[in-house]
Amino acid sequence: MDDDVDLAFKRMASRENVSVNLLVTRALRRFIEWEVLGDKLGLVDVHDKSLAMLFDSITDERARELGRATGMNAWTEMVTFLYQGFNYGAILKMLELRGQYGRWFFFDKSSENGIDTLILKHHQGPRVTAFLSEATKALLEKTNLRFEILETEHQVLLRIYMKQKREPQELSPLLTRLALHQMPTNKLSPARGSSELD
Repeated sequence: MDDDVDLAFKRMASRENVSVNLLVTRALRRFIEWEVLGDKLGLVDVHDKSLAMLFDSITDERARELGRATGMNAWTEMVTFLYQGFNYGAILKMLELRGQYGRWFFFDKSSENGIDTLILKHHQGPRVTAFLSEATKALLEKTNLRFEILETEHQVLLRIYMKQKREPQELSPLLTRLALHQMPTNKLSPARGSSELD
């Protein structure tokens, strides 16, 4: 270990009243679990005040759109990359990892009577809440578990009912239009005045 790094660890250990070994282990764990991942997945650090300013400059609707897109794409890819599969347990691990190292939100989980309660707490205001709510919703919808979301200005609270499946959801009008638009022409009803036998 370089002398300046060794000295920095010793000073920090003295201030925090812990062993140098503990601090080195924490640093190595963060490097392995987060920093390497950041390089592979394109994660970047943004100061929380800058993040708050960015979200203050967009509408609530836009924050929700961005959150949904993030949940369906970047966060889904992150879960799959980290845990070689996609399920509720893998989602929890990813949220815990982001909460521990990402510094964007604090993540907490508790369980009682077959209900998991997840909390994502932050300090960046209601549009970040909207973003996080939609991102986690996009992930959880893929699990088919029933869940509820409660939003406050600085917190997203989710209740996941582990023994209950969600009811099948109808396609939104937009998705229905897209599905019809992409349907092959031979599957559409014949035009007026023509016959299937023509």
